[in-house]
This record gives sequence, C-alpha cells and structure tokens, in this order.
Amino acid sequence: MDFDFSPDQHHLKEELQRFMVSEAPLSVARAVLEGDQSYDTTLWAKIVDMGIPRLGLDEAQGGFGLGIIEQCIAAREMGRQLAPVPCISTLYLAQQLLLMLPVSTAL
Repeated sequence: MDFDFSPDQHHLKEELQRFMVSEAPLSVARAVLEGDQSYDTTLWAKIVDMGIPRLGLDEAQGGFGLGIIEQCIAAREMGRQLAPVPCISTLYLAQQLLLMLPVSTAL
C-alpha cells in the first residue's frame, strides 16, 4: 500500500504552507494572544476566501467535495504556523453538521 499523498494533496499542502508562512507569522498569533480578539479576523477572511472551510463539503453544498485527508492537511498547515483562526470548529464541527443536513437546507 502507498500511504503517500496524491499529487493534488501535495500541491494543496505546498500552497497552504506557502500561504501560512507569508500570512500567519508568529507575530499574528502573538497579537491575538496579547489582544482582546479570539482570532485574527483578517487572516480568517483570507482563509475563507481561499475556500478552505469548504474543502469537505459536497459540491452541491458549495464545497469542493474533498475528503478528510485534505481537511487534515489544511488543519496541519494552520497548526504548524500557530494560525489563530477557528479551524477546528469550522473544518470539523460545522462541516459535519452541514453534511448531515439535506442539501436544500445546507446553503
């Protein structure tokens, strides 16, 4: 068995890594820790614009129809940079809720 990422998964990992290194340096996490916000809204808006919170949603629900591996890749890269964003609540909890709903009510 081959347990390596597919070429598309490698590409996703590399692009997210590049993005996170440039947009989420340690200073962003430090500013959130020392400030009064629970997460960095500017960084989160950029992540949302990239479509990362929709990775695991079906295409009928406005997502990309990818799987848990791609979600884990995204979570790993955000965690690797200590990105102060609501990753777990969105990538896993909210997506699972939307996947349980009928398609017509999910959007």
